[in-house]
Amino acid sequence: MRELQHLLPELEPPRGGLARLRQRIAETDSRHRRGWRTLRWSLAVAVPLLVLAALLPAPVQRWQHTHALTRELRAAMQPAAPSNGLRVENGAALSLPSGQVHVHLYLVQGTTPLQPAPGSR
Repeated sequence: MRELQHLLPELEPPRGGLARLRQRIAETDSRHRRGWRTLRWSLAVAVPLLVLAALLPAPVQRWQHTHALTRELRAAMQPAAPSNGLRVENGAALSLPSGQVHVHLYLVQGTTPLQPAPGSR
C-alpha cells in the first residue's frame, strides 16, 4: 500500500473527529455490553421457566386424577338422594304402576323386623 501513497493525497481528519470517533466506539461498546447483559438475564429467566413448563404437567395431572378419584369415592359413599322423594333405610322400596296420575304405589320391605311401640300390646 505504501507504493501508491504518492498517487493519493493525504487527508487530515476534521476538527474533533478523533474525539467523536472514540466517543462513538465507547457508546457502541457500551450498547454491545448492555445487549449481552440483557441476553444473559433473558436466558436466566427463560431456561428455568421452560424446565418448569416441561416438568410441571405430570404432577398437575396426577393431582387432578387423585382429586377426581377422591371426589368420586366420596360421592359413592354418600347415600344417593331419592329422585321421587321416598327414602328407605334398612330395606328396599319398589315403585308400582298406578292407574291414576297423582297416585304412587310402593312395595316396601324392611330388613329388620318391626318392633311394636311400647305400650301398644
